[in-house]
Amino acid sequence: MKPPATIKVGYTTLDVVPFSLDLAATPNLYGRFDRAACTIEYHAKQHPQHILDTFIHEVLHACWAQAALSDDDDEERIITGLSNAFTQVLKDNPEFLKWIRSVV
Repeated sequence: MKPPATIKVGYTTLDVVPFSLDLAATPNLYGRFDRAACTIEYHAKQHPQHILDTFIHEVLHACWAQAALSDDDDEERIITGLSNAFTQVLKDNPEFLKWIRSVV
């Protein structure tokens, strides 16, 4: 299953698209949030669990931008830790995921 084609973060609806071929060839680049273009891009050749983790990671970057947090807050380390932890929570708790679906 692919990520949704769009996702709403705050007042912005972001397009979700696979990387272009040139970006897909970039080592260690699995996803990217582009605030100006209102997009989340991801490397589609990852395992589905890694795509989910990447997607959550980039959504958290979008949340960071919406909240106007500062780069002095060590964004990358915090986002990586949060996305990894949140992905594991979703993976380990199928009932929690069902509940989220029922609430939203």
